[in-house]
Amino acid sequence: MRTAAVQRASPPALVGGSAALVAPALVTSVLALGVACSPAPAGPARALGTNVELHVPDGLAPVRAYSGFESADGSVSVRVTELHQALPDRERVLDAVLEQRLGNALRSREDVTVAGLPAVLARLEPGESTTSAAWTDWQLLVFGPEDTLDVRARFPRGDERWAGPLRAALLGLAWKPGMQHEVFEGPGFRIRPPPGFVHTTSAQGIYTFVAPADAAAPKSDRLLDPSVSVVVERGAIDAEFLDPELSLRLQARAGAKDWSVVQSTRLQLAGLPALEVLAHGRLDPGEREFFLVGVLVSGDEHTWWLHGEARLTAEAQELPRLRAALLSFERFTPEAAR
Repeated sequence: MRTAAVQRASPPALVGGSAALVAPALVTSVLALGVACSPAPAGPARALGTNVELHVPDGLAPVRAYSGFESADGSVSVRVTELHQALPDRERVLDAVLEQRLGNALRSREDVTVAGLPAVLARLEPGESTTSAAWTDWQLLVFGPEDTLDVRARFPRGDERWAGPLRAALLGLAWKPGMQHEVFEGPGFRIRPPPGFVHTTSAQGIYTFVAPADAAAPKSDRLLDPSVSVVVERGAIDAEFLDPELSLRLQARAGAKDWSVVQSTRLQLAGLPALEVLAHGRLDPGEREFFLVGVLVSGDEHTWWLHGEARLTAEAQELPRLRAALLSFERFTPEAAR
């Protein structure tokens, strides 16, 4: 029997303002023994839900649960996180990552160039006081003009046969932030973003697309550009709880208040029970009003929260396009995914 409890996704946390990135999206995986031979690089493969392609070592396949790759036994993994925010202070960003890895120590650090952008590659290993950690991490941070890429490759502690191939995969990756996708495939889902929208963020199960920003507009206005987001959460919601759960999500919208539901409709989406809502609220700063169109979909093991936002005064005409993108939702899993 499914319950109303779900694991809620939250935006990536920042410390020290915009100067440092905390990497909570890099969740610890259970590791076992590695393979018996050194893995060879395979062809380029896209990390689902991202703008990143890697020549991952043979034996790694896309994962259903997150953006990245994993071995059949789960002992080796590559996790990819994209953040639509420039974080130029590399040292503080790396320090913030290390703070999240309790018991791990920095063994090496290199300033490198990846995908034509400045980057930092670090090797993290269990500290002397740690007895439970059984893995070694390659941590790559790539700093774009408006975006930051965070890739972690993890392998069993002491199995150096994975060290070289994983390092080569990270240093040789291709990344094109802000790409347009006619069809976007993420972990467990597929949608058609509004034409012209660019994919900006893949972090903590949140995948966001925004209309191209008007460079001449004030930054505070660009934060309100029309957007579409897909949030993938572990756990399912019983159909009877969709209404109160959706109300909680509206109330939790950061900086928003005075919500009113204009229309609410139950439907089936991709063969799953879903609830669609059109809501109106006010958003700080400036008490500006805007519309939100959202669809809450409950599956067998996951919940999908798809929503689009647009300012009432300038971009209300975008609402039909945003809604069409949400209703294009399909369940999707590549045959090779684990």
